[in-house]
Amino acid sequence: MVLLRLQYRLARIPLQLVEDLAVSQLDEQAPSRLVYERFLTGCDAAAAHWLSDDAARERAADLRRHTAAVRLLIAREQHRIRHRGVILLDEQRERFLRRRGQQHPTDRV
Repeated sequence: MVLLRLQYRLARIPLQLVEDLAVSQLDEQAPSRLVYERFLTGCDAAAAHWLSDDAARERAADLRRHTAAVRLLIAREQHRIRHRGVILLDEQRERFLRRRGQQHPTDRV
């Protein structure tokens, strides 16, 4: 088991280099970054489970917490945008109904 853990840690070095050099340069909410972090979380979680690797378990938990917080921010922003859209539609509907009510009865169809 110790040998397998060592092999996993060696195999993870290039993944960590990609994370440190490229992925970390991306916006925290970039889809490609979130996908890569989810991939790393899956790798670490599998290593934690199959190899009883406590370090991998810690990394997986840290990444999971980080991506959950980022996804929550994204969800809140999307909700805010949708809510603003509903408010704008309500305002436009109200203006439309006011204008429609201001027309003369003979102008209506």
